[in-house]
Amino acid sequence: MVFLAVMGLAQVCLGQTNPPREINGFRLGEEVKGYLSRLDWVGVENDLTEDHLRMVAIRKTEHFRSGLLAFGACAQPGQVLRVKLNYDDQSLDFFDKVLAALKDRYGEPDKWRGNPFGTLRTWKWSFTDPKLGDISLILQHYSGKDDAYTKGNSIRISATSLIQRELDCYNRKRPPAGNAPASPEASRPDWYLPR
Repeated sequence: MVFLAVMGLAQVCLGQTNPPREINGFRLGEEVKGYLSRLDWVGVENDLTEDHLRMVAIRKTEHFRSGLLAFGACAQPGQVLRVKLNYDDQSLDFFDKVLAALKDRYGEPDKWRGNPFGTLRTWKWSFTDPKLGDISLILQHYSGKDDAYTKGNSIRISATSLIQRELDCYNRKRPPAGNAPASPEASRPDWYLPR
């Protein structure tokens, strides 16, 4: 039990299926302005990793080397919708300990994703919250060489229903795609290849 408290997971009694809403003091559904001192706002105005969400880096804290906080920009401006944290300890042994603790707390995961090489291991739990809707919890370990994945161990909680609402709002407000004329070069196969 001490292990879980040290990791900064939300206080939830063992055996209950209460969905995770908080990690390391960041709570889904809260206003991002409540966390200003814990976030690195440099470049946030231009750093839209996803069109419908704003992303901001989480400053290093005890036990976590980095992280990202996503908040609404359309339907729920400023509302925290996703928290991803990267653990200091990048070992597979630590991942297995966190996985065992999460299984004790939330039961068996709903999904597993990985690769045949064992360099990517991802476990996902799905929950429903009366206020936030669908929530996902993802624990991941990556030890490969692909820059598309964060190396080491990471944990993520997301208010997926609210994220979908954010995407729907964004899609309603953006201008409709026009029928722009195709570039003459676009008809050449070479146009689609790197040069």
